[in-house]
Amino acid sequence: MKNTTLLFLFSLLLFPQVYGQVIDKPNIVIFYVDDLGWQDTNLNNLGDPVPWETPKMEALAAAGAKFSQAYSPAPTCAPSRAAMLSGRHPIKTKVTQVSGGGLPILRNSQADRKMIGPYFPKRLDVNEYTIAEALSTNGYHTGHVGKWHVDGANGFPVAVDQGFDTEFTSRGVNQNMGDRYDISNFGGNDPNYPLDADGIPYDSVTDEAVAYMENRVAANGGSGEPFFLYMATWLVHTPIQTRDLPMLQAITQTLVNSGQIDAPDVGPNGIPTETTPLTAAGEYNPFYGAMVQTVDWSLGKLVDYLQATSDPRHPGKTLFETTYIIFSSDNGASEQNNAANGFEVVADNFPLDLGKTSSREGGIRVPMIVTGPEIPVAEYSNVVNGLDFFPTILSLTGTTIASNLSDDFDGADLSDLLKGTNSIVEQTRNGVTTERTDLFWHYPNASDERSKSSIRRGNYKLYKNYIDNTYEAYQLYNEGDNLVDVEETINVITTMDQTLKQDMIDTLEAYLIDNDARFPAWNPDYAEPDGPLVNQNLVPAINSVTYDENSGIATAVIANSSGEAVISYGHLLYRKNEQNEEWFEAEAVTINDNIITANVPDDASGIVFNLRDENNFLVLSEELEIVNITKITLNTVDEVQMFEPEESDVYGELIGGATANSSFIQMRTVGGGDGFNINVKAEQSVVCEKVVFHIRSREGDTVNFDVTIGDETQSFEYTSTRDADDLYYEYNVPTTFTESAQTMEVLVTDLINADNALPPRFRVYDITFHLDLESLGVDDVEDNLQDLLVFPNPAKGVFSLNKPVESGVLYNIHGAKTLEFKDQYQNIDISRINSGLYFLQVTNKDGDSSTLKLIKQ
Repeated sequence: MKNTTLLFLFSLLLFPQVYGQVIDKPNIVIFYVDDLGWQDTNLNNLGDPVPWETPKMEALAAAGAKFSQAYSPAPTCAPSRAAMLSGRHPIKTKVTQVSGGGLPILRNSQADRKMIGPYFPKRLDVNEYTIAEALSTNGYHTGHVGKWHVDGANGFPVAVDQGFDTEFTSRGVNQNMGDRYDISNFGGNDPNYPLDADGIPYDSVTDEAVAYMENRVAANGGSGEPFFLYMATWLVHTPIQTRDLPMLQAITQTLVNSGQIDAPDVGPNGIPTETTPLTAAGEYNPFYGAMVQTVDWSLGKLVDYLQATSDPRHPGKTLFETTYIIFSSDNGASEQNNAANGFEVVADNFPLDLGKTSSREGGIRVPMIVTGPEIPVAEYSNVVNGLDFFPTILSLTGTTIASNLSDDFDGADLSDLLKGTNSIVEQTRNGVTTERTDLFWHYPNASDERSKSSIRRGNYKLYKNYIDNTYEAYQLYNEGDNLVDVEETINVITTMDQTLKQDMIDTLEAYLIDNDARFPAWNPDYAEPDGPLVNQNLVPAINSVTYDENSGIATAVIANSSGEAVISYGHLLYRKNEQNEEWFEAEAVTINDNIITANVPDDASGIVFNLRDENNFLVLSEELEIVNITKITLNTVDEVQMFEPEESDVYGELIGGATANSSFIQMRTVGGGDGFNINVKAEQSVVCEKVVFHIRSREGDTVNFDVTIGDETQSFEYTSTRDADDLYYEYNVPTTFTESAQTMEVLVTDLINADNALPPRFRVYDITFHLDLESLGVDDVEDNLQDLLVFPNPAKGVFSLNKPVESGVLYNIHGAKTLEFKDQYQNIDISRINSGLYFLQVTNKDGDSSTLKLIKQ
């Protein structure tokens, strides 16, 4: 790797005004390009330079750190973005491909595949902790502009749901222009894309990014505020087009001059036509070149603003001097495109192999530049990754987060490397800092040939192929940037050092297992001429799928024919009653011989059992529609909980002539017969001491009504003396509510008004449940088992067990996992958890489990 120490010391002498002062809360800009390949610019160009110009990128690289061996977390968009924002590998977020949230099935065009990728979510879970959330706690304003692409099918969660203060998600100049050859669609002709003073078509994404920074400078009466801008341009993603006619004309002419495009193939407007062949290997597509140059222009607009604008928080300095800029891409270039006029070559990642949608070098190697305070001009051959952004930004901004979050990062803090105080990449886990030697990729949702996991260590990269469970390896370098086989053409799995090979295999396999990786399954419907697949005839059928709405449990019965494979594991998938279909993963199923069960989420409207048999074949049930009864769930935190019965998500059924109005349920039938019922469950078993009904009735009404829960009924009678009187009646039979819903019915048995000319009017406004939280099933848990003790108890900062255990999980009284530990039984740190009662579930060395109570003071 390149040594940067002397360069750093030189820069200290050269720029004392920048490096001699502490920058308080430096700004952060991530400029994230879509599909920009390692070879698409002259930043890392091997061989002939590209025929388009990127002066702003090159100037930025000349002002800071440039990395020649930078990688994206994944070979496609959504997984990389989710990983970069959360600092967690796609193997953990489970977002391993784009366009998730569907059932793991093959389209008709994919029927010849032997393998089916696992289920993966469409969205970044809203509970994932993002860079924006971390910086917000440190006083930063956070803004997202451009592509998001990690939301669900129904537009949630978007950036403002993930910690950003503002968002702007237009495609800008990359909006599909339709016919890319039609002159009327270009900037200056299309009124939506007027030309600026430099003749560049308007791009709302770039404009909004600059405006965001302007607003941060003007904040607090002009004294400014620290900001984090996530600028995610849609360029250079398809459609392959440009609205900049002069730029396209100039690049086309350059390609004509170099002989890459024949002059007769150029149209009268100086640009290619529908018949111009764009199929030659290499970087010769003028439309794509114009898109790359537009990215360069956009980056330049942001950098120019930073360089020209004084930072009001740091008098005497420009924003460029107080801002860290990270420039990179979400994955490698997409080399090919099926354009309207047929196949065309878009980009060429050579010498890297393949491109986007492949975990080979061409799909994950990306350009990367970092500039900012105390970062000297340098070039690095260190292996880095987009996962490194989060921990690096925390360090550069002096932002701290909970250790359980930072310990789960999959990236490394690059700040020491960037500042020249270290020559290696180091990673800290659980307080221990070591050199980061390995990078991992997991890409199970692809074609048979591209479904792989891989590890990069030093000069070598090793792959696990799921189609045949084999391994392959390539020596990319011979230290630093000395190329050996970056093309990945010579498989050295049998000739490389065999100790190194086995250690890389073992490390990769352990990483996959430790992080609960999801793998491709065999296709049970494979019907190609070389079929059937081994063990395909043993795939079991699902006889039935049923749902018990009272218990909320779904059951799948597997055919139990002799010789058929058994189910080994699986999950329940479910969808909600939403406009656009999106599938979610519920908990793992419970397997009892051929009976498979799973708890169904309350908001499910359809379910599918997603199972694997013992031979790793997919066993997918038909969808079962769920008609969930409306129910309320009592939490086990609040002793008093009030519900408004008229809400559609509260009452289960209206009886007789009862109506739900804006703030009450109303019953008016003379003689009775109206009512309603509510289905009630609790997060865990709890006693309800009483239920209080807030009612009103018309003056002169005499009302008789019954409240029934289970086998218990209480009857009430009263006569109203005034319309506006608020009355409260208590159903005071102690009732145990459990995780299974039971029905509470309110039924009017008689209703009449003293004035026969007036119709009666009985209303229920709200219902309040009074819980005995002392009744929670804590007595079912032993304080101290005879052979396992926890001490001290109560505990303040740490606790210990009296003997070694395999693992332990601490749950709060609501069942939420609070702490997890392995191979530890002494001085277990609980200083960061809240005071209260907890349940400690321990797995002993012999495999048995024990549960104890623990009180945190």
